[in-house]
Amino acid sequence: AKAQLDTLLVRIKNEEWPTPIIRFYAEEMPEEQVLQAAVRDHPQRDKEIKCEAYYYVGMAHLLGLKSDRKDQKKQKAMDYFKKAVATNARDFFEYELARAELDRLAH
Repeated sequence: AKAQLDTLLVRIKNEEWPTPIIRFYAEEMPEEQVLQAAVRDHPQRDKEIKCEAYYYVGMAHLLGLKSDRKDQKKQKAMDYFKKAVATNARDFFEYELARAELDRLAH
């Protein structure tokens, strides 16, 4: 997967969204920088992009792609999924995926 991400990054010539997410998964951008890149001036677009960012960062923690201790990865993932749902970006599939993960992890 890393090789595929690296190939994709070579083709991308800008830093527009969702490039920060791709760079994050390719381990070229830290989590904090991805979250900063998700901030927008327009309130509606801000919550949509943040929903995506929170979901994908949460999944990285859940999948163990970040260097969290095993006992922390589930909690960190759940925290990000809660933030994704809190954006109330109901038209985005990341919103629904975050809700589904929270339901799954609660059981």
